[in-house]
Amino acid sequence: MAEWQQRLRRFEKSGLTVARFCTRERVSAPTFWYWRRKCARSASAHQAGLVLALNRRIHRAYNRVREQNFSLAGLVGFDLHGKTCGIVGTGL
Repeated sequence: MAEWQQRLRRFEKSGLTVARFCTRERVSAPTFWYWRRKCARSASAHQAGLVLALNRRIHRAYNRVREQNFSLAGLVGFDLHGKTCGIVGTGL
């Protein structure tokens, strides 16, 4: 997947059409679109995980457990169900 992420970054910087870029890279257009969707889904799943980790304050919980403090006070986040969430700067 790392190879395709690099290839997609090269495509974004190239300014070429998909057809010309695929010809230059010697890949088929359907393969290009497959990997573009796959990398986008992977990135969005990762960002969703980060949002949930921040919401549930995993970083604070980790430090508290290391200090032998198992209290939940101040660690419980809020329910994201039914809310709108915007993620800016995903890089894709």
